[in-house]
Amino acid sequence: MKYCNSCKIKIKGSPRVCPLCKEPAVDAITKFSKEESTKAGTKNAELSEVNSIEADGSFDPFPIVPLHYKQYTLLTVLSAISIFVYVIMWLIYLKFPESGLLPRYIFFALVSLWLLVSAIVRKRRNVAKSILYQFNILSVLLLLLDKLSDWSGWSITYAIPLLVCVALFAIIIAIGFIQKEFGDYVLYLGAVAIAGLIPLLFIIFGWVDVLWPSILSIALSSIMLILLIIFRYRLIVHELKKRLHL
Repeated sequence: MKYCNSCKIKIKGSPRVCPLCKEPAVDAITKFSKEESTKAGTKNAELSEVNSIEADGSFDPFPIVPLHYKQYTLLTVLSAISIFVYVIMWLIYLKFPESGLLPRYIFFALVSLWLLVSAIVRKRRNVAKSILYQFNILSVLLLLLDKLSDWSGWSITYAIPLLVCVALFAIIIAIGFIQKEFGDYVLYLGAVAIAGLIPLLFIIFGWVDVLWPSILSIALSSIMLILLIIFRYRLIVHELKKRLHL
C-alpha cells in the first residue's frame, strides 16, 4: 500500500505515482513508521488497516470517492414539481374535458418522471448504464401508455424504434465527452444495439404499417454490433469474463 504526501490519501496496491496528482507515492508502512514518535496510536491503526488490505489481495490504485447528492432537496423538488404539474393538468382537464387529457395520463407521466430520476440517481456512476435503464423504463411505459390509449400501435411503430436510435447516440456521446474508459460502456452499448433489433419482429409479424422507423433502428443497431465485434471483440470478452467472474 502507498501514501501520497500531496493529496494526503492512502492508495491501495503499489503504484509508483499517485493516480490523482501524479506525484511520487511513498510506502505507507514506512510513512507511518516515521511518524511513530508523535502519532503512536494513529500509527497502529493505520498499519492494521494496511495489513488487512494487503492481506485480502485487492488492488485498486484509485481511492473510493463517494458521489453525494442532497436526497432531501431532490425529494422536495420532485414533490413540488409533481403537485404543480398535477394541479395545472387537472385544471386543464376540467376546463377542456374534450382534450383527452385524462387524469390517468397525468398520473402516468408523473410516475415516469419519478422512475427516470430514480434511475439516473442510482446509476449516476456510469452514464451508459443509466441510459440503458432509462431506455428499458421508457419502452415499458410507452407500451403501457399505448395500451391505455386503446392501442393504436404508435409505440412500436415510432416511439420504441426511435428511442433505440436516441439511446445509441446518447451512449456514443457519453463515451466521447464524459468518460474515456470504453470498457465501462461496451456491454451497455451492445445491450442497446441488441434491443434495437427487436423491431425486426414487428416487421416479420406485420405489427407495423410504417416501416422506416423500424428499418432505421435495425440498420443502426446492426452497424453498431458489427463494429463492436470487429474492433472490440477482445474487450467484450474481457468485460464479460470480469463481470461473470470467469
